[in-house]
Amino acid sequence: MLYMKINVPNSKLEKILASEKNIKKEYNEISKRLMLRINTLQTVDNLFMVPVDKPERCHLLEGNYEGCYAVCIDAKWRIIIKPKGYEMPYDKSLIKEIDILEITNYHN
Repeated sequence: MLYMKINVPNSKLEKILASEKNIKKEYNEISKRLMLRINTLQTVDNLFMVPVDKPERCHLLEGNYEGCYAVCIDAKWRIIIKPKGYEMPYDKSLIKEIDILEITNYHN
């Protein structure tokens, strides 16, 4: 089984996501859920396999994040991902590589 390829173009974020210790230090209150969502992304073949229902609720974004998807961590926090090498409109079943752009609370 081939898993979806995950890139982290931001070197600071890449360093944080590289270890459980760093994730807990940076994202203390959401660290467990964040690690669960990262694990979900690491164990699927394509973006279509990431659940659109809670808790992950993978959904397409608009506005400043047009062309990106969000994966819910909790009620406020999201993992912002962008399909790599694909043009909109996306066929999620063909997306096998993503960039994790940021982890953010964009509802503030």
